[in-house]
Amino acid sequence: MSYQDYHNDGEIIDLEDVITYQEFHLPNSLNIPYDKLMFNYKEYLNKDKKYYLYCKKGRKSKKAVQILKFYGYNVEQITK
Repeated sequence: MSYQDYHNDGEIIDLEDVITYQEFHLPNSLNIPYDKLMFNYKEYLNKDKKYYLYCKKGRKSKKAVQILKFYGYNVEQITK
């Protein structure tokens, strides 16, 4: 799903590190680096909400979506 296609029914989470996020990020996205999210997903995510995960190359967001869906979270990968 591309960034332009998503509907404003969830929160966008950018999985890049802080420096990359500062240089390049999607508008209105929340920065939670991949490792931080994956080790603490219960603190950041709510199973009743929808999340769109993004990273510049798509690898981290794809992997995170697979794992988090397995745990019952409503997540989807988006690309620019």
